[in-house]
Amino acid sequence: MPQNKANHDMFSRRVKASIIAVALSSVIIVSVFILTLPLNPLDPDNPDTPDNPEPSVPDLDISEKTNLIPNAGFELGEYSSSGIPESWDYYEGNAEYEWVNDSAQAHTGSKCIRLGNAWNEDRPEDRPSLYSYVTPPAGIGIENRRFLMHMWTRIDNVSAGSEWLVVRYRIGSSTIDYDIFRCQNSTEWSSNDFVLETIPADTTAFRIDLMLDNAPGAVWFDDVFLVELNSTEYEAVSQVGRFSPLNWSGSTPAGTPSDCA
Repeated sequence: MPQNKANHDMFSRRVKASIIAVALSSVIIVSVFILTLPLNPLDPDNPDTPDNPEPSVPDLDISEKTNLIPNAGFELGEYSSSGIPESWDYYEGNAEYEWVNDSAQAHTGSKCIRLGNAWNEDRPEDRPSLYSYVTPPAGIGIENRRFLMHMWTRIDNVSAGSEWLVVRYRIGSSTIDYDIFRCQNSTEWSSNDFVLETIPADTTAFRIDLMLDNAPGAVWFDDVFLVELNSTEYEAVSQVGRFSPLNWSGSTPAGTPSDCA
């Protein structure tokens, strides 16, 4: 066999072997990539999948915290079923309203708030609201500060996402932005924890609204508080899902009625 032909055949065999090796490597790489894709991607409605375990729940000592919400448990004020608790106001919208005085219905103490039958297809914007104004403690850089809202709710015949906490950020008498947080949908008293972390610069006050969105049924609210978090507390709390109750320790915040858990 001529030397040139022998060299050509050997080169061809090497090229073919290299092509086969590259092809096999590609198959292996693709196979590994496919096998390493998450088998159970995070489902927001079912976050506790094996690949997405619930984060550990931090301890939060609130014994030295000051509750910025006045009359947090709705216990104070000249009572009547249609009356308004001290330090709160009410926009009736298109709903039923009741200041409940019944320890069997309240989360703690004897009083809570009930909003009901807010269904009105013609005026969905007419949402009833119990609200209170809060002035945050003096300090610089409100946009860099973080606050925790904590409250208790229960419902009867209300679709998920219809019970709201709305925080309006204000300069003077003007609202410059707001956050909407949707509360738990449970017929049992359930805690809700929300972090205020997108506060606009120059905000001077918060308006806290407890609302029932355009819906039939009823929602009860009780034991509301707002505390400021330091950087360590914020780092811990921000890792927890909004429906994951925190491990409270110490007493309730200063300024909170003793019967408010």
